[in-house]
Amino acid sequence: MAVLSTLTEAAGHLTVSDIHERIRAGGKQVDLSTVYRTVTMLQELDLVHAVALPDQAVTYGVVEAAHHHAVCTSCQLITEVPAAVLSTVLANAVQLAQRATGYTLEHGSLQLHGLCARCHEQASTPPFS
Repeated sequence: MAVLSTLTEAAGHLTVSDIHERIRAGGKQVDLSTVYRTVTMLQELDLVHAVALPDQAVTYGVVEAAHHHAVCTSCQLITEVPAAVLSTVLANAVQLAQRATGYTLEHGSLQLHGLCARCHEQASTPPFS
């Protein structure tokens, strides 16, 4: 499966267009619509996950270990945060949300937004230094 292989080999998350371009660059002919359908199927099988950001194309990554996402608001870098890092905090948050809403929550994901280390460093550097 070229789509899954492309996502597995990627260093990060890719858009459908990125996946399509990489497959074609590898010498394989595939329609963009086929890539869309394949990504949708892989999502339904829980092999890939989507990250949707405002005003950005949806990106996809391979599901490996449970994780959440930190998204840089400057360069749009998406970094995976292992679920274990936030497990205690999220367990408490889920309990509070259930009490506040009456829902029985089953699953979810978390996106944290801020500046990545590189962008934070650039923002902290005075101009003309």
